[in-house]
Amino acid sequence: MKEIFPEYYDLSEEDFSILWDNCIFVLDANILLKLYRYTPKTRGKFFEILNRLSSRLWLPHQVAKEYQHQRLNVIVEQEEKYKKMKETYERDPLEISDELYNRIIDELNNRIDEYKGLFQNDTIRPVIDSLFEDKIGLPFSQHDIEELIKNGEKRYSNNIPPGYEDARIKRDNQKFGDLILWLQTIKYACENKKPIILITDDRKEDWWWMHHGKISGPRQELIKEFLSEINMIVHIYNSNRFIDLAEKYLDLKKDVEASKEIERKSSEIYNPKSMKVGAITYSIDEEDPEEEKMYQILDKIRKKLREMPGITEEQAKLISSQIAGKYGEEHELEIEFHN
Repeated sequence: MKEIFPEYYDLSEEDFSILWDNCIFVLDANILLKLYRYTPKTRGKFFEILNRLSSRLWLPHQVAKEYQHQRLNVIVEQEEKYKKMKETYERDPLEISDELYNRIIDELNNRIDEYKGLFQNDTIRPVIDSLFEDKIGLPFSQHDIEELIKNGEKRYSNNIPPGYEDARIKRDNQKFGDLILWLQTIKYACENKKPIILITDDRKEDWWWMHHGKISGPRQELIKEFLSEINMIVHIYNSNRFIDLAEKYLDLKKDVEASKEIERKSSEIYNPKSMKVGAITYSIDEEDPEEEKMYQILDKIRKKLREMPGITEEQAKLISSQIAGKYGEEHELEIEFHN
């Protein structure tokens, strides 16, 4: 059975060790962008590991492009996040000592100042530039992109991963980003005859097998396609699993606090916080609206977003709008999110 269906079987401990000793490590754009969301201490831990693996790092051109495109957005998003947290503490202070309250406010001010500084002088990007100097793939030619789009439409219509979930929330050719990343990775592995470990915090079902809301591993179709194309192994981890295994295989001291923060960031999910129907705002903590149709729509939105950790607020709003459809437009439905 295992010889016929290898994509359905886990690697042995020995095979894992061989893979870690010989593979190329490929990072998704969401991993690079998460470096801006970590505390400096956790970011330093991540960079320590990447430096240890520096000779075996590689970025698909698509990843580098997305990173450059989104970098400033993430910096601004983080500054706004900490500003809102500070406003919340100042408006509704918790029942804590003045000393602890002041420490919290000071820390939030420090994070706000950090991101203000990063917007003007990004000290993280030069480190990433250095790590990936001469380790970024070439873009596909226009002819390759045109062929990829044709084949991508067919793949997506048959729910062949990766990327078909993006077809529901992204417009035009932006929906092919994950597919471009994937095919550029296969091309690189084929040319260099190397197995791949791909690290991504994309948690949509076109990357992972989902069973009762839990991830059981990468999609078998991806493992099979990689094997059939170049007869090499590909494995996929989220950032938290990657850090745990890196500490093990690189014989690094375990950093519990960094691991907890990385785990928390890798599983961020957008949930409905409140919804506004016309002039009426409903809190998530209140009873659902009496109107049956609105209840059904909100329930669908909740269930869908729980299946898609890691999506952006813009994507969450687009998904919600699609689910609400014409009814949401007629009733001026607006939904706010938190993560």
